[in-house]
Amino acid sequence: MNNFNISEKLKELRKINKLKISDVVFKLSKYNLSISPKTIYKWEQGNVLININSLIALCNIYNTSIQNFFDDKSSKFISVNALEKNFLNMIRTNEHYKKALLLIIKKDIGKEI
Repeated sequence: MNNFNISEKLKELRKINKLKISDVVFKLSKYNLSISPKTIYKWEQGNVLININSLIALCNIYNTSIQNFFDDKSSKFISVNALEKNFLNMIRTNEHYKKALLLIIKKDIGKEI
């Protein structure tokens, strides 16, 4: 999986949700993330890699699953239910869960390479 696919999906999800970059900046601030519009633009262009905290917050904002960003076969985005959303919030707020998720993602991506 390359950053280009993630960046395309970030931009597509923002547009599906009818959000301007300034809207995303505002919504990210509610997750205690201070992200500039320029950074979001760079994420969407594939010029800068997004960090896991920001990606998880965007999953919540865009009402989607993190798996959509790492599944090359998935061209459609799915909505997450309340249980999945709670799980994402749990990962976002617990450092141990974040580390575990990163290990799983790295392991799965490594298999594809």
